[in-house]
Amino acid sequence: PFNDTLRDQEINRVWQGGFEAKPVRHVGVRFTGNYDRSTGVGQISGEPPAYGPMKWPLATGTVYFDVPKAGRLSLDFQRTYYIEQIVAANNFSANMLTIRWTRSIF
Repeated sequence: PFNDTLRDQEINRVWQGGFEAKPVRHVGVRFTGNYDRSTGVGQISGEPPAYGPMKWPLATGTVYFDVPKAGRLSLDFQRTYYIEQIVAANNFSANMLTIRWTRSIF
């Protein structure tokens, strides 16, 4: 049996937000974002934690154009990165540009 203490002081927080505006008829902009943060400082039997504090924001900006009876053309730009303090080999960042055409069948 374990005679040591189990220490778990991890705190996880997620913030989310966004807005949408339609300044001109058939044209709109949208911005959404998430920010995930974890302290990750747990310890079992005196061993150091396997993962540590991390940050992971993700943001998406969209500009869209509505074409009556044809659909919607959207341009999305996404930006994200992941930073972990203990195992820095897991860190990454990414940028993505997406062009979408969507159409309702109803």
